[in-house]
Amino acid sequence: MNEFKDPKEMRMAVNGKVGLMGGGVILLLSAITSTLMYGLNMFNIVSEVSKGNKEYVDMLSKTNLSTNLLVLAGICFLVLAIAEIFAGVFSIRLSNRLDKCFFMKKIVIVLMVVEILIQIFLFFTGLFNFSMLITSILVPSYMLWSVTRLCKIAKAYPDRIYVSDKQKRPAASPSQAPKKSLHDRAMMPTSLSDTEEPSEEE
Repeated sequence: MNEFKDPKEMRMAVNGKVGLMGGGVILLLSAITSTLMYGLNMFNIVSEVSKGNKEYVDMLSKTNLSTNLLVLAGICFLVLAIAEIFAGVFSIRLSNRLDKCFFMKKIVIVLMVVEILIQIFLFFTGLFNFSMLITSILVPSYMLWSVTRLCKIAKAYPDRIYVSDKQKRPAASPSQAPKKSLHDRAMMPTSLSDTEEPSEEE
């Protein structure tokens, strides 16, 4: 990270990387625990109505919703869950890549368009949930802001691949003496006594 010329650029790069990764994690968790479950619940309601479950039949009659509309809503939720999982995984994987930030920006823009279109559909069908705005609008908007930071850094450093270099330089190891053969070691004196002439008794 110390290769940036301006500390402002370093902060921008860090904010972009952390924001894109954090947004991807939130988006991925929301897709699995919320969006996907909404879609499966829609199909579950249609299945119960087709079985003649009085509770679900009465619920549909009160809300003036048809089974066809619920099936369509379930498909929309499943498509949205797939889009969120796809965007979330790529956000996490490419959060440190400056050379992929423009591709990531396109993914986030497409996700925002899909989110807005489905939210409009849910609003006019009466299935709109205000709590879903957090993950459908705010999180993608934050991700778009983050990836825009990375795009600015990528333009300033076109040859740079990573936000932070993952490759660490190996620590300088002390130079090791070349290994000697057994014969060389046997011939080399190891102490002062080795260099002394042998006594007459020896």
